[in-house]
Amino acid sequence: MATAVKTVETKNAFEEKLKALEKKFGVGTIISGKDTKEELEVVPSGSLGIDIASSIGGIPVGKLIEVMGMESSGKSTFSLHAISNFQKLKGRCVLIDFEQSFDRTYAEALGVSMDNLLICQPACQEDGYNLAEELIKTGEVRLIVIDSHTAAMPKKVVDGEVGESSIGLQARINSTGLGKIKPLLRENRCTLLAISQLRVVIGAYGDPNQATGGLSYKFYSDMRFKFTKSVDKDAQSNKTTVEIIKNKCGVPFGKAMFSINWGKGVDRQQEIIDLAVELKLISRAGGGWYTVAEGVKLQGDNALKQFLLDNPAYAEEIEAKVLEGIKNN
Repeated sequence: MATAVKTVETKNAFEEKLKALEKKFGVGTIISGKDTKEELEVVPSGSLGIDIASSIGGIPVGKLIEVMGMESSGKSTFSLHAISNFQKLKGRCVLIDFEQSFDRTYAEALGVSMDNLLICQPACQEDGYNLAEELIKTGEVRLIVIDSHTAAMPKKVVDGEVGESSIGLQARINSTGLGKIKPLLRENRCTLLAISQLRVVIGAYGDPNQATGGLSYKFYSDMRFKFTKSVDKDAQSNKTTVEIIKNKCGVPFGKAMFSINWGKGVDRQQEIIDLAVELKLISRAGGGWYTVAEGVKLQGDNALKQFLLDNPAYAEEIEAKVLEGIKNN
């Protein structure tokens, strides 16, 4: 009996302690595991292959995403597709353009609305993170794209002379900036998508191509996408491969391959065609002949793409069947 009384007293004391801690550190600082939510809001990436490889259907809202790769591998194209899709949510999108290389014509071709896009070109790295922090706190921003944090120069470098020592300064600012921003993302339903350029580390073991700016993005990111390309000059496109090398929102190490048509973006129709053939929803024979709905035969990818454009209902049906087929496999 004494043991039961002691247990009740201990429990009451613990509850009182929790109340005192909550009063001291703020409401919601400590919550019960049963009160946590597992719902994950996801926005399509613009590439069917990436949506499938992510295992969650695209880019999560309220998370930190790192996109890395060599030049012209599709990083900016991916970010513009993301902006276009995030603009469908209630809120604004922000591009922090450290490289000052925003292409309005290309962005509009990928479906980006200029009316709902804010473009910031900060003078230094510190200003970029401070701008991002304040904009996130408004609760009105759904996506911030940093293009790229590699090009962000610390204030000391901007104000100093060329050649002055600044070892590790960019990395330290990244660590401080992300440490302040990361807790704000989820509560404000804002995703931060940062582009990282790769640099060759001389004398390194393993893969010499590494992201710059320290290890902060590697550790803070919820998802990391690595882009590589092979150029097909005759077809006016890049063959792009994306590896999801970190995924805290789903199954990691997914892989997607697709084409990026120059000036047009991700070739989503080709993705649908390739997956439909793989799932035997469309049959492909020698000579590039395809058999589609009701025995219609077409030769070549371009003819099939035109057929999908002319028959949007059939295109939507095929895409739905592809997604269902992937889910069941």
